[in-house]
Amino acid sequence: MNQEHIEELEHRCHRFNLLNDILNIENERLKHDVHFHKLVTAATMGKKEQDDEKYRVIIEHYGEPAQVLKAIEEMAELICDLLLGFDTYDKETIDDIDYMWSKIDTVRRFAQYHVNIEPCEFDKAVSKSVKLECADVENMLSQLRIIFGSWEDKRVEKLDRTMERIGK
Repeated sequence: MNQEHIEELEHRCHRFNLLNDILNIENERLKHDVHFHKLVTAATMGKKEQDDEKYRVIIEHYGEPAQVLKAIEEMAELICDLLLGFDTYDKETIDDIDYMWSKIDTVRRFAQYHVNIEPCEFDKAVSKSVKLECADVENMLSQLRIIFGSWEDKRVEKLDRTMERIGK
């Protein structure tokens, strides 16, 4: 290699190092640009991830305790609507309904005696049993989806309406 060739290689290496430094600086700036991060995240997320992010925003807005209570309310409404689907009840169905209402009444009585006028936190120590019951609910929802058809469009409408309600 002659001197001229070596100088050309050194010049190219120097230019490469400068360009690399510029790219590193720009990369660091972009990492700290929250807006850019959100745009990139939204562009690379699938629909489920986007919805999960919306759910996180809603939980952050209302708080975990409020959303746990909202889940209870929504499940109670589902119970009532499902019960309306029966024209008549046989003895076994009435027994099942009585059992279910006894559980609901237990929850109502529990809530009455644990009223707290101060802001409260949800005790995550019950998460194992909550996860098991959520799995049961999800399995039942999958079956209800087969019985009644998909509600994906309604789910999306309600999620978007909630986001509008909280101004996001």
